[in-house]
Amino acid sequence: MAATKYAGENVLTQLITLIKANFLTKASGAEPNTIDTVAVNGAALTPDNNKKVDITVPTNNNQLINGAGYQTAANVSAAISSALAGITGISFEKANTLPVTGDAGTIYLIPLSTSGTNNVYEEYIYLDSAWELLGTTDVDLSDYIQTSDLVEFTNSEVLTIWNSIT
Repeated sequence: MAATKYAGENVLTQLITLIKANFLTKASGAEPNTIDTVAVNGAALTPDNNKKVDITVPTNNNQLINGAGYQTAANVSAAISSALAGITGISFEKANTLPVTGDAGTIYLIPLSTSGTNNVYEEYIYLDSAWELLGTTDVDLSDYIQTSDLVEFTNSEVLTIWNSIT
């Protein structure tokens, strides 16, 4: 597999230095930490001489115009409890073949006959009077990048890229 470039700490430090030097200085026309305008719901607010804007933020839902529909912690807890009330749990069962019918909440693991390795199963559930294949336990990592394929960008490469876009 071809080498894949990544930016390590050294390169990121250089990149941040380049950004600071080229974009966050008075020489480039930028004014770091300066707020030009602030608006709240369309109404303009002007920063004071200390570059400070003080905005009152509601701390209770009843202070909001549309706060009436928000749920309390008790409402959320009750909704979750109701949703989970019918769940009894999930279990797994290994079998060589699928039984005629299955049990609710059970995932059946059937050996995958086409597999050349051990411990690879097809996963089934019995739903609406029929078997449904969920997938397999087989995992293929052959297309994943390997640590040995990673090569860090050099400072020289970063400068070349930087100079090509500035």
